[in-house]
Amino acid sequence: MQRKRIEERGRLPPMHSDPPGNTVPARRRRHPQPGEGPGGTWPSLPAYDRRVVAGDSEPVLVELTVPERVVERGLVDGLVIPPGQFAGERRLGPELPDEHTADFLAEAAHRPDGFVARAEDGARALAVLAATAAALCGDDIRKALNSPDTDFLAGLSVGAVDAVREILLGIESEAPAQVERALRAALRTGGAHG
Repeated sequence: MQRKRIEERGRLPPMHSDPPGNTVPARRRRHPQPGEGPGGTWPSLPAYDRRVVAGDSEPVLVELTVPERVVERGLVDGLVIPPGQFAGERRLGPELPDEHTADFLAEAAHRPDGFVARAEDGARALAVLAATAAALCGDDIRKALNSPDTDFLAGLSVGAVDAVREILLGIESEAPAQVERALRAALRTGGAHG
């Protein structure tokens, strides 16, 4: 009631503003009925067959397929590769001291692109792998380089493995089969993602 008095005094705009040229007040406007429209008539809606609605229809055959199973990529699967397969990616060389390697990995954890590391033996590959995971988790990277936690690496979840593999694109080695065997042997004590 009070709003109506204030509207009458002209302090507030009316609650139902009509578009210009509309002569029907908002309170009296009615909704169009089927067959009515702004230009005269609207096309009528199709009539529904009551037999179909009531359940007299025939069955519709739909082909159902089983979605393909996504194969989980392990932490080591395809990680160690021969040199020269990556071009243009940032590289982590084995000649960097641990403090520079830790700085590189801390920066790599916050970049959208990954990097390729170089390792000639399983110990260095394991150190780079553990330090990459530590960088992503916010753990001590230098400690991971010097004493990799293989139980932690072997127990990484599928999502964590994917995160590590998005950053560490590959480890180049002149002897990829030997380095991969060394990594698998070191991670065998933990989970199934090795």
